[in-house]
Parts: sequence; C-alpha cells; structure tokens
Amino acid sequence: MPVDVRAYPAQVVRLVSAFLSSNATPLALVLLFFGIASHDLALPGLYGDEAIDIVPALQIVGQYSEHLYNGQAGTHIALGDKQIPLMLMRYTGALKLLLFVPVAAIFGESISSVRLFTLTIAAVAVLATYRFTSLVFSRRAAALATLLLALDQSFILRTKVDWGPNAIAIACKMLALVALACWWRSSRQVLLGADSPSDWGCTTKPTSPGCSPR
Repeated sequence: MPVDVRAYPAQVVRLVSAFLSSNATPLALVLLFFGIASHDLALPGLYGDEAIDIVPALQIVGQYSEHLYNGQAGTHIALGDKQIPLMLMRYTGALKLLLFVPVAAIFGESISSVRLFTLTIAAVAVLATYRFTSLVFSRRAAALATLLLALDQSFILRTKVDWGPNAIAIACKMLALVALACWWRSSRQVLLGADSPSDWGCTTKPTSPGCSPR
C-alpha cells in the first residue's frame, strides 16, 4: 500500500501544536529539565559557595558535633540548644540553609541530596517561566520559551552547581514576575502576598528582585 509522505509534515505540525497546548506540557518540560540536569550529579565536584549553606544545616540536624562555620556572627537565634543563623554572610541570607535543613534531616549529606535540592528549586523557576509567559503571551509561546530554558546549558550548570545562591534567586525572580502578571491581569487590584517572592529574594541576596546592591 503506497504511503503518502506529503501528509507527514501536517501530522507533525498537529502533534507539535497539540503538545504545546496540552495541560501536561509544563510537567513534561520539568521532567525534561530534570532528566538532563540530573545526569552525572557528582560532576563537577562540589563548589565552595555551593557547600557553604550545607555545613550549618548539617550542624542544626546534629550531623556535625564540632563547631564549624555557622553563619554570620551576631545573627543567630536560639531554638532549644541550636543556634539558627539568619544571615549566612553579611550580604547573603540563610534562606537556602533553612530550606535545606529538612532535606538534610531526611536524606543526610550527599552530593545527590544537595544537588537534587537545588534542581528542585530550579524546577520551580521552570514552572514559573511557563506560567508567566502563558499569562503575558500564550500557552504556545510559554511552551517554547520554557523548552529553551529547560535545554539551556548555562541555566542547567548555574542551578546544578549552585554558587550564589542562584537557584533561589532565579525562582524568586520568576515568581515575582508571575505575581506582577497576575496583578496586572486583575485590573491592578491589590493582591495579598504578591510581593512575597521579592521579600524571599531579599532574604537570599541583595541582588534578588526588589533589592539594590550596596
């Protein structure tokens, strides 16, 4: 039976169009990002800035008994017999550290736990990118933009080897844009908590959204 190859391009276009408009597209793009970014998690080796949040978190959950680096002096609050830092350094907050505490308590200390944690935060940025672009433009534009982000090697490396901390800053920026788009689409009515991503970003690093470096 002869096959009409001329029908193939039209079928491909229909399949691609259906994928770009599907409700499952954001999840598929996140899985694509995870699949690429989680390859060879141990490479390259842990970077100094990547691990600086991890040591205080491990001390909080009792995995390190000796006193190692535990954040900026004078910024701690007492919680039982634990000293919880609010600032990692003079210009970096302890948000990543505090978010990693339950991960450290459950999964312990390993390159996989550290990097899967930051890649999960990066996945929030991927989803927020899709949401923002779909609000401002269209679902097809959102799918294409998010696909480019999920495949971007600089984004993958920057969030896998999380010096900065970059993953939280990028996620907060995209969530802030989502909040801005929702506020704009609501005829600029007041949205409770719409500035929260900027507030979270400020507690991470002063170059995050809503903050100016000094």
